[in-house]
Amino acid sequence: MNYGTATRLVYYAGQSKPVIPEAVAMVCAQVIGNDSAITIASQSSNFELNVMLPLVAHNLCESLSLLANVSRLLADNAISGLRSTKII
Repeated sequence: MNYGTATRLVYYAGQSKPVIPEAVAMVCAQVIGNDSAITIASQSSNFELNVMLPLVAHNLCESLSLLANVSRLLADNAISGLRSTKII
């Protein structure tokens, strides 16, 4: 599956492309999945020996990397261009 920038090619005048928020939603789903895997792996320790520690480390590092990258993407490409049309 390729969820690149070509997921929404048709948009009308005055509308923005929802590609960045969709990418953020996909990253959130992946991080939730990683959290579930970490939870299950943490519960399966025997005698203070957790053989699933590599899975925990990998999923934690992947989640941190994904969240860091997508937050910068969201800030640079979606939030930085927002302007208010009404003075409050």
